[in-house]
Amino acid sequence: MAKVSNRFWFMLHGWVSLPIWLLFCFICLTGTIAVLSHEITWLTNPASRALNPDNLAAKPVSELMTIVEQAHPTAAVTGAMTFEPYLVNAIMLTDVDKPYAIAYVNQYTGEIQQINEGMTFIGFMRSLHSWLLFPWHGSYSVGYYLVCSMALFMLASLVTGLIVYKRFWRSFFAPKLRINQGKKNTLS
Repeated sequence: MAKVSNRFWFMLHGWVSLPIWLLFCFICLTGTIAVLSHEITWLTNPASRALNPDNLAAKPVSELMTIVEQAHPTAAVTGAMTFEPYLVNAIMLTDVDKPYAIAYVNQYTGEIQQINEGMTFIGFMRSLHSWLLFPWHGSYSVGYYLVCSMALFMLASLVTGLIVYKRFWRSFFAPKLRINQGKKNTLS
C-alpha cells in the first residue's frame, strides 16, 4: 500500500475546511442568536415580560391553561412551555381562526398579555438554525440534512488537521517566543 503524502492531507484539509466556512459560520451565528432568542424577545417585546411587582407566587401551568381555555372557549389548548422566571409562560392553542397560536400568559397574575399567531422570533431563529428554513417535502427538509452534514465535514476537517499538524499540542502547551526570526514567526 502506497504511503499518502503530507501534501495530499494538507490539500484535503483545505478543501474540506475552506469551501464550507460560510455555511458553517452562518449556522454558528444563527445558533448563537437562537440561544439568546428568549432574552432578545424579552428586550424587544414588552408582552413577553413576566412582571411581578407584588411578589406573587407562580400559578401552576394547569391553571394557566384553564385561563386560556376560559378566554377562548372554542380553542383547543395543545401544550405549554415554561421559561425563566422573568419570561411569561407560553400556552399553545388552535382555534377556528387561529390554526396555530401562542398565548403569552403571566404566571404570576394570570393575565393573557399577548396572542401570537404564526412564527415568533424564537421559532424563526431556531428554524433558521436547524433547517435553514428550507421547505419540508413530506417528512424531510434538504436544509435539515445540509445542517446535519456539517458534522461530517467538521469530523473530516478534524481528522485531516490532526494528520497534517502532527504533535500540534507541543507548541500549543509550550509556546516559544522567537524574537530573532522576523515578525511573522515571533510566537509559535
